Amino acid sequence: NTKTTRDQTMPRSDVVAVFPMDKKNYASVTKIYSGSGYQPSIVVLSAFVTGNPDAEVQNAFGLGRDAYLRAVEQLVKEVPLAVDKIVGA
Repeated sequence: NTKTTRDQTMPRSDVVAVFPMDKKNYASVTKIYSGSGYQPSIVVLSAFVTGNPDAEVQNAFGLGRDAYLRAVEQLVKEVPLAVDKIVGA
């Protein structure tokens, strides 16, 4: 399959929740969905999981292997918690 559309920048009607990794991504996602008619829950992943409004997954871009591994470890831990919390498990 060849990707031919910009799925990540288009609002989707079937989205229930979006969990951006940081506040910068949150602002981008909020902008994508504003005025679209769709209203998924949009919450920074770590803030949603921990209840700490300042919690984020560090953007590892350009920071080296260890930073990427820390980000992946945090995602592996927090994504299932967020899914359970959003579906009420």
